[in-house]
Amino acid sequence: MNKKRASTATIVTIVVSVLFHVAVLYYVATTWGIIPTEEKTHKEDVVIAVPPPPPPPPPPPPEEQVQEKPRFRPRPVPPPPVAVKVPPAPLKPQPAAPSTADATTMVSDKEVIDTPVSKPPPHYPPRAIEQDKEGSVSVGITIDGTGAVTEAHVVSSSDSIFEQAALDAVKRWRYRATGRTIKYTIIVTFKLN
Repeated sequence: MNKKRASTATIVTIVVSVLFHVAVLYYVATTWGIIPTEEKTHKEDVVIAVPPPPPPPPPPPPEEQVQEKPRFRPRPVPPPPVAVKVPPAPLKPQPAAPSTADATTMVSDKEVIDTPVSKPPPHYPPRAIEQDKEGSVSVGITIDGTGAVTEAHVVSSSDSIFEQAALDAVKRWRYRATGRTIKYTIIVTFKLN
């Protein structure tokens, strides 16, 4: 009976030891980058944040009102939007394709850059408005396969007063779903009018 217990205890000890070593090896492999965890692509995008307009001045104190006929001013009609023609991007000459080549493959000398589908602008920090400050923040972001920004961190900034506003804005952005994880670097610029 004691030999059977000792044999069972030895087997359990060996199994636990093997599982522990496998977990440690997996942690070391992913931490040191031996096992790739996600695809990395770098991009820089510039966003300009504009402060909100100042609040309207307080109304003057009420005076004696004289009965007058109501007046109105017609609102100005905004001009129609102007169509902007964008020239096509030049492509490298296509290599001669063998008869089994995929007809949808093109060779481009420029990186295809994804633009956000939804890009709410950052809020201008009130403290920066009071101090008449302008600046920029470089933010590293990770986009998952659905197009959501899953991680954002400050790479560099001209002033720490803008960092939180830039991070909050970038975390709300949505990109086109690609089915893969992408890393970009975005530059958010804060300018006063």
